[in-house]
Amino acid sequence: MITNVQIKNFKAWRDTGPMPLKPLTVLFGTNSSGKSSIEQFFLMLRQTVESSDRRLVLHAGDRESAVNLGSFEEMVHHRDKTVKLEFGVEWELPKPLEVEDPKTSQKWRGDRMHFECSLGLQNGRVSQLGVNHFSYRLRSGSSDVLTVKLEGSDGGKAQFKLSATPYGLVRVTGRPWQLGPPAVSTASRSKSAPTTRMRISCRISAWRWSRC
Repeated sequence: MITNVQIKNFKAWRDTGPMPLKPLTVLFGTNSSGKSSIEQFFLMLRQTVESSDRRLVLHAGDRESAVNLGSFEEMVHHRDKTVKLEFGVEWELPKPLEVEDPKTSQKWRGDRMHFECSLGLQNGRVSQLGVNHFSYRLRSGSSDVLTVKLEGSDGGKAQFKLSATPYGLVRVTGRPWQLGPPAVSTASRSKSAPTTRMRISCRISAWRWSRC
């Protein structure tokens, strides 16, 4: 279950601050204070996940979608297209997740996951929306135990660097090209369970990582 969310530079919100979520969450506020923006943000994430376009960074909407937010400039705070749209989501895991280093046998164990992402226009071109960086943080209570991060370069090419802390990733030889931009990754947990899709995930199909 999602337990916390924070959104920056989205419509009326410069920064929502951490917002705890419960099975029943009610938003109160005056007219045009940004209550509907929170709902629209979640709807946008959902229709992005459900989109069949693997290269689509955000599905702002169309005639058939639940919400249509227009262009990136129209959805960001104060219509400032130079800012980054950022958000973070934290959720409880159905059961604790344990990661083991095969080289040292060191283990990291957590009961919740936190995801953060930064999006923005690349190289000043209105038509090119891209991911600046995103990270997954495995947490135990309020402490981070393991972080995996994908970060883009500041140059004109869409090149990304994958890193992990404190787990050290080692690249398998024979793959000389740079890691490309994120794309949809689809995985089915079981035949009886619904398909789970992760929109902002690292496209590692052309890469292999291991511990030496």
